[in-house]
Amino acid sequence: MTSVAEPGRLVLRGRGIVPGRVEGEALVSHETISGWGGIDPATGTIVERRHELYGVCFTGKVLVFPGAKGSSGWSGFFQSTRLMGTAPLAMVFTHLTTKAALGAIVTRVPTVT
Repeated sequence: MTSVAEPGRLVLRGRGIVPGRVEGEALVSHETISGWGGIDPATGTIVERRHELYGVCFTGKVLVFPGAKGSSGWSGFFQSTRLMGTAPLAMVFTHLTTKAALGAIVTRVPTVT
């Protein structure tokens, strides 16, 4: 992934998982997120109690994080956010796994790694 600094913004380019182009506020986590019980798909909020972003909503933001944690249910929960209109605007994975890639594909938001 490469980044280009421009006045007032940062442009990220990486290996594409789901194509697209967006602009938005970045929400950065140094921790993986559990999709199975770690997010509330109805609100787009991280509800994993010990997570650094507990209680923070990712809806309409560019979610930057290491990726998925837990079972393959992760992708189903992130797909629910798309169906409910609470998905992140885009996702940037700092570490790609098959679980994270599947979640990005079913969520259908622009995603790079």
